[in-house]
Amino acid sequence: MTIHDSQLANLRAFGYTEVEARFLYLVATHSGYFTVRQFLDFAGARSGKRNARSVEKLFGLDHVSAQRYPRRSMVYHLHSRPLYDAIGKGDLRNRRGTNSATSKPGDGYVGNPAS
Repeated sequence: MTIHDSQLANLRAFGYTEVEARFLYLVATHSGYFTVRQFLDFAGARSGKRNARSVEKLFGLDHVSAQRYPRRSMVYHLHSRPLYDAIGKGDLRNRRGTNSATSKPGDGYVGNPAS
């Protein structure tokens, strides 16, 4: 996947590092959801201060929301319109939330498939 330098520069203008900007671009253009483990794998890093700073930055800029799932796992939803606008994808459906009562991140559908 080709990420244009201007898109990365726009994400970096929010204060994200090069690695964070690349990861956020991929998240935004694929599903809009991610876990810290996915970020660490992408960055080739271990759990610690790096991921804590990244998550704090995302929340501080109001770019994500989080949902806790069983076994203490957190799934983050990248929902910020300004962030999506920065990469030229302001109307991308991924930034919109789903009804958590009828779907889960990664289900591939919005709403109840039985209805």
